[in-house]
Amino acid sequence: MLSGGKENGSLSVVYGPGEKDYTVTSESIDSYWGDRIVALTEWREINPYNSFSILDKTETYSEGSEEPSVSSSFESITRDAYGNLIEGLLTNEYYGMTSILEHQTGVVEYDATYGYPLVYTESQMDFYDQDKQVPFLLKEFSDYINVAGVENVAVGNDETKPVEYYNIQGVRVQNPTSGLYIVRQGSKVSKVVIR
Repeated sequence: MLSGGKENGSLSVVYGPGEKDYTVTSESIDSYWGDRIVALTEWREINPYNSFSILDKTETYSEGSEEPSVSSSFESITRDAYGNLIEGLLTNEYYGMTSILEHQTGVVEYDATYGYPLVYTESQMDFYDQDKQVPFLLKEFSDYINVAGVENVAVGNDETKPVEYYNIQGVRVQNPTSGLYIVRQGSKVSKVVIR
């Protein structure tokens, strides 16, 4: 890692223990205060349907200290296959005193036949009572389109265009994992299943 043209830290990635799991660790020196900053991100797949957990943790060590003076940690305990947050926790530790800054929970009602989400409710920690969750977001999903009959619909053919992936809700997906996708390449559209 470079800062102002000078080497200022390192970044490492370790893959595993699961096939899609990884851990990223970066370490750098604050150019103004001289503090050592260590950041850790852990990505863990929970199941093959794109559910995952994340840990983002940053620790700041005062110059010459072996114990962190400040430690912030965000834990996305899990998200479902559609990206809905099931639980997230943000804590801050300042010279040994830990405080919960944010705690969010989500509940998803799924379609019994096809498994896609119908209603999503997200709640957050009450400002005055940390044991209480207060609903603050409600999503209702509708107008799903049945793509079961879509088979290699070719409107045109342009092999030089980039391939674009969309989920069944029509949202573009940058890095598709396992599931059903609509693929567009130029004017050619088709349905694919990635396993």
